Amino acid sequence: MERDLKKVHLLNPKEANRLIEEATMIADLFRKFIPDLEIRYRIYTDEETLQTRLEYAGVCFQQNKIMFEIKKSNHPKKHYAISVDISDFHNTNYYDQTNAKRDLTEPNLIGSPTLKKVNDWVNYLTQYYGNLKRKDDANKRTKQLFREALAKLPDVNWGRNENSGYITRNGLRYSYEIQVNHIEQKIKVDLSWDEQTLENFLLMADNQYKNETANIIGLNETINQRNIRF
Repeated sequence: MERDLKKVHLLNPKEANRLIEEATMIADLFRKFIPDLEIRYRIYTDEETLQTRLEYAGVCFQQNKIMFEIKKSNHPKKHYAISVDISDFHNTNYYDQTNAKRDLTEPNLIGSPTLKKVNDWVNYLTQYYGNLKRKDDANKRTKQLFREALAKLPDVNWGRNENSGYITRNGLRYSYEIQVNHIEQKIKVDLSWDEQTLENFLLMADNQYKNETANIIGLNETINQRNIRF
């Protein structure tokens, strides 16, 4: 890959050389412990100018079908950091990522690499990855079941991508918005001024209220608001 890269005219040759040299140094340092690691490159070409830039050169390796990356880091002190690729988990956020590490013990930072240090981090990140994958799968399944339940209702007003919408019935409006890892739901009163009476309240409280003009836009007073947390 690096051989092919030399054939490309790069707009940022100095930056590209720096990225490649740093990645090569890391790769040489860790290859004795991870024989199958490789350097991956990301190149961007502007469609209008056709100018090409090297944006990324990273040291990566794969174990148990999980992709890891090794980088140099200066915080909180100089060390080598191993991370795991979680970019495919679209149904989790930072809150879930933090929870996925809650019961795990993070290994010591890697100053001088050893096989034990590498294995400690790989084991730790593999457990973290597994925890987060289970959460991502559960969140995805919950959203899928929620959409299937909505699809069975005849009067849903669907929003864009079916990620939001509402239902209006008998003076009440139910609305929803599907977020990354939870579903926000609201129930509001949807009555005109002259319909907001004690009699109608008592009927609604007893589930006896029937309103033929439930779609009239009136004063919305929130009577219930809650989130579904997965």
